[in-house]
Amino acid sequence: MNVFPSTTDDSEMPVPSATGNSGVITGKVMYGFLFLVLLPILLILWAHFLDASLPFAAPHLPALGAPMVALGVAAMVLGAVALWQYGRGLPMNPFPPKEFVTRGIYRFISHPIYVGWCLCCGGVSVYAGSGGGFWIVTPIVALSCVALVYGYERHDLDLRFGRTRPEPLLQLPRPQESAPTLSNRASVYLLVLLPWLMAYEIAVYAGVPRDAVTFAFAFENRLGVLEWTEFVYASTYVWVALIPLLGRTRTQLREFSVTAIMATISGIGLFFLLPVVHDPRPFEPYGILGQVLVWERAHDTNAAAFPAFHIIWALLAARACSRAFHRLKWLWIAWAFAIAASCITTGMHSLLDLAGALLLVLLIWRRHSLWAGVQRATETVANSWREWHFGPVRIINHSVYSGLAAFVGLSIVALLLPSIDLISLFLIIVASIVGGALVAQWVEGSSRLLRPFGYFGTVVGSCLSVVLLSLRPDVDGSLLICVLAIAAPFTQAVGRPRCLVQGCCHGRAAETQLQGIKYWHPSTRVVHLSTLANVPIYPTPLYSILWNVSVGFVLIRLWFMAVPQNLITGLYFLLIGIGRFVEEAYRGEPQTPKLLGLRLYQWWSIAFVAAGIIVSSVPSNLTPHNIGWRWEHLLLAFVGGLLWAIAMSVDFPQSKRRYARLTG
Repeated sequence: MNVFPSTTDDSEMPVPSATGNSGVITGKVMYGFLFLVLLPILLILWAHFLDASLPFAAPHLPALGAPMVALGVAAMVLGAVALWQYGRGLPMNPFPPKEFVTRGIYRFISHPIYVGWCLCCGGVSVYAGSGGGFWIVTPIVALSCVALVYGYERHDLDLRFGRTRPEPLLQLPRPQESAPTLSNRASVYLLVLLPWLMAYEIAVYAGVPRDAVTFAFAFENRLGVLEWTEFVYASTYVWVALIPLLGRTRTQLREFSVTAIMATISGIGLFFLLPVVHDPRPFEPYGILGQVLVWERAHDTNAAAFPAFHIIWALLAARACSRAFHRLKWLWIAWAFAIAASCITTGMHSLLDLAGALLLVLLIWRRHSLWAGVQRATETVANSWREWHFGPVRIINHSVYSGLAAFVGLSIVALLLPSIDLISLFLIIVASIVGGALVAQWVEGSSRLLRPFGYFGTVVGSCLSVVLLSLRPDVDGSLLICVLAIAAPFTQAVGRPRCLVQGCCHGRAAETQLQGIKYWHPSTRVVHLSTLANVPIYPTPLYSILWNVSVGFVLIRLWFMAVPQNLITGLYFLLIGIGRFVEEAYRGEPQTPKLLGLRLYQWWSIAFVAAGIIVSSVPSNLTPHNIGWRWEHLLLAFVGGLLWAIAMSVDFPQSKRRYARLTG
């Protein structure tokens, strides 16, 4: 677990003095106390406060929770022992091991301490039946561990030990044409199929949402049930379970694994985001297959229907078998079609469920070409700078994006909170502009960059305006900031193309040309302020767009589920902080300072996570989960968009006064 890099090799370090040794010992004690004592207590308290207001129950299974905790503790202890024994270090971020560890438990998995920690959080939640711990704390802890790995540790390990390092036995197979090993096949079961099963069972436990809808065609409800086709329907489970054993090359197993993981994340996510359900058609069982179908329905849920995972798995399995046994290609395709038909004949799914699954799988199969197209479009936008001069005034074409972003955000606020008055909305607009300008000027302002704008400053300004407005007795500050939190991800996603054109928030040099986009327009910051002209760099604004859209849909779904207002606000800070921490690891603005091995905005991200925990713990009213509209808000949204467009896209390029010039 490394968060702070080693800047010098131990062989070159001077012998520490007694005072230095004392400081190191004190640091280790404090760090150990923070993560072994204080953090667990804080997470337990967080779950306790969430339980008081969260309307979601959790499974209360002490018989499952206790083994999970025991297994998690064992993994963490074995990981710590291996780092001490073989790595000559501690599992502490400021005091990383001197050697890369590949023995002990690290021979099997890469991050046993993080895996164990997540198991402990989930185990304690299940043992105590804590809804807050199960639905909020454990997922956030898991996301935070992933963010730490991809936002810092992987890059630090690359620097200290090189990119080519020994790999554990349990990992996705590498794209090689050699025959899979036993560990390759076991990895598919443990890292792909088991997580899907756990996620699906959680979806089953969650049950049917209160706002569920069904889109089955009328004629489907008049169809009968052919119980003998349950044999075909149930064969999906056996077929998929055999795929790790049937793959002939590691490349084949890897392709199956990657597509399956992507299907799991997107499919389970759609269960949550789209409350589309399907009520299985009733029937009277006459034989053993009918009894099996009744049993299967009793252990499933109407909610886990769109998209139909039977179709997803059948298509993925058919493709994997077609590559492994090409001569039988048509057999596998025919069997996949038979499974699709059985989804209808058993009454388990609707045609819409099948269409959603087919579309999802096709998108996943085409992911490489789709991503290449998105990157080409991103590169085109990044080099689309145009400007118009009217005397000393310059209008830059990215004013369209900055203005539209503000318009979209304000429109969302008006839709979710139609009672908001125009003065309050205008104050929020002004405060966000001023906050973004002041904080960015403090962090990044220079003689070459006279008017930077910062996202974190915008959030601070908006929050301060809500605090000020809350002094009025007719303003519900908790509801107002909740609505702003829902609008913020969409605002930032729409406004990110402005960053692409401006060249701000840009990425660092990519490892390969296929991973990056190039800037060549001389007016962009990438060319003007850095040395990355015509160098493939990570399209970090694009990463931000994708993450913000995902967060925005999660928050707006929670709004319609009538959850505590502060939970939505807290999750906004948590999810944005986690995502931004990772994004910053791929960014490359030369003006962003670093502190203790992390970029400044990564520390801001950590502060966002802490703020999210605190805010989500404060009791609040439930969201009204409805929308409305007042036409006068449309005019103010347009005015707000105009103000943002002027602030972020109109400047005085010949002036040397502060806040006068956006770029050179």
